[in-house]
Amino acid sequence: MDDLDLEAFRPIPFPEIGPGVTFNANFCRNPMCPNFGPAPDSGACAERYEVEAHANFLADRYYRCRICRTRSRLLSNLSLRSAYVWFKRQSMPFAACRQPGCKNEGVNVFEHSGRYESKARDRAKCRECKSSFSLGEALQVHTELDEPGDLEWRLEQIFEFAHRRRGMLEGMDDLKHPRANPAHYRAALRSVGMRVLDYQAYCTATGFMDPDYPERLRRLFAETNRGKDPGPKDSPYNGTATLRTDMFYGSLRKPREAYRPRFQLLPVLVTALRFHKPATFLVLASHPCVMFRKRDVPPKDPAEAMADSTLPVARRRFDHLFHFGTDHGDTALSGNATSYLGGGALFMRDEYAELAHFMVLKELTNGFDRVTLTLDGKYTAYRSAAAIFAADMRTRVAGKKAVGDEEEDSDIRRAEIAVVQIADPEERAKHPETEDLSWKSETERLDRDWRSGMEAELGQDGDLLGGEEPERHAVARAKLFQRVMHGGWSERGSWGWRKRRGRKNSLLAVLWLSQGPDRDWLPCEEIDTFLALASPQSVDSAIGGLRRRALAVVRAKSRAEQGQGYGDAMVNAEYASCQIWISWFALNFVRPDRSLVRGKHPAQWAGLLPWDAEGSPDIAGDLGFRLGWRDAREMTRRLGNG
Repeated sequence: MDDLDLEAFRPIPFPEIGPGVTFNANFCRNPMCPNFGPAPDSGACAERYEVEAHANFLADRYYRCRICRTRSRLLSNLSLRSAYVWFKRQSMPFAACRQPGCKNEGVNVFEHSGRYESKARDRAKCRECKSSFSLGEALQVHTELDEPGDLEWRLEQIFEFAHRRRGMLEGMDDLKHPRANPAHYRAALRSVGMRVLDYQAYCTATGFMDPDYPERLRRLFAETNRGKDPGPKDSPYNGTATLRTDMFYGSLRKPREAYRPRFQLLPVLVTALRFHKPATFLVLASHPCVMFRKRDVPPKDPAEAMADSTLPVARRRFDHLFHFGTDHGDTALSGNATSYLGGGALFMRDEYAELAHFMVLKELTNGFDRVTLTLDGKYTAYRSAAAIFAADMRTRVAGKKAVGDEEEDSDIRRAEIAVVQIADPEERAKHPETEDLSWKSETERLDRDWRSGMEAELGQDGDLLGGEEPERHAVARAKLFQRVMHGGWSERGSWGWRKRRGRKNSLLAVLWLSQGPDRDWLPCEEIDTFLALASPQSVDSAIGGLRRRALAVVRAKSRAEQGQGYGDAMVNAEYASCQIWISWFALNFVRPDRSLVRGKHPAQWAGLLPWDAEGSPDIAGDLGFRLGWRDAREMTRRLGNG
């Protein structure tokens, strides 16, 4: 392996996670493989992987595991860090020194305020390099002609218009205000979206990331359930973050007729936190996979972007973007020759977006005893989830289990992951409705199939595997798992998935991704419960809620029939993202849960709002919220980071 390629395998500092933290995203993602997880040093990377050039793009590289032959695109850790910061800003407060070479560069003031000092209410000053920067989002709307309270009323109305899916022209007509012109309306919409994002991010971070949060949830459960203790299904009250992840697509209208086709799909990664009782969910993260210009990322100069794409992978700053002037092939963007959306917006590569999404989720759920994650949609996203939760997938949860007259360490891991797919019509036809697909029969079938698959793999490659018997079995399991994942629902690999009936008699297939090299079927009772509940239902509900509330995710055909004025509001991807953020906020803080206690919101069930708060948050008051130095210091104190 060349030194330039080996450079991409070396961990780099990620001060955005915490001072002294390093990370490398390039390692085998097969959880059954002995090479799974970061390598101890560069020498081990050179022994574990081989690097090859892309057939059509000579500047791109792929690395292949020498054991299980899993092939992945070589990624730039510098670019991943940029993608992660972009998503982190959307899910928790973030502001840091940007001075290159400073000890505090990238260190978040809201998590480590001791490294900074107050320069003003909403500005901070680095103690090392003395540079200053803003904290919360400034209100970028002209106010010199407003009467007292006029702007607050106007922002509240615009929030309601966005929340109720009213177009820009319709909203301006209803506003009936002399300032209601398109430029002002868009600026006000951006201000509303950014303020709402700041407010929700602060509530989420000071809730989920607080060390006392799980215990606070248990107290909330006891108060609302007459002093009862939460049971095994009552997550997150029992210390388990039950997550559902999927991706949906909205439509954006390109700025001019010259860009064909006129509409472009916008991927949005969504993860919901599931509650068993009450039967509700909280949208924990909603990340549109597009970046618009903020400071120096993405590049404003196409020549700079093109020069960056020819550098060795480890040194690229913009590898996470489909950027200007760079040829990414006919299929990279679904047949479009450009990713330009207007307003400086650029699409993100799937691998970087998925990794950044799961990095944010891991930070938000670090306070829980366990994380159970169900992945829907593009099943290859399992590689990114496995990369981020690799250590937790091999860390046992403290506890004992009875085995006869003895006790053994619990087999439950800190992160348990399953992949869910819905069968196509041909696959469903193979399993008539009368066929028994019970958990017991499917578990027994999988136990037999894995054993026979192992025997076949050992018999086929026995001479090639070499080594002692445990090593031979580990290699065989890694290759077998790769075959199962690669096959998906095909005849080649579908036998490795547990099948069961879903809602409306759909046929689901569940793969226990975190099975690991040292765990076999039959799984224990807690894993049984996790797999039995693995379903895309929660996140489907979240996606449906976002679609009902955000104009940006109306399908292109419907949007095109509404006329130019209707579509004009979504030319700029920044405004589309703001609408998604507003709908995300409305889903958590405005939508009442009507299953058990009328008028309570998901944010109250999650302990992010006081339980005795009446009605929705004060939108007019909360839209005036701007993160400042006091918030940064308070958040640091609650997180205990110093």
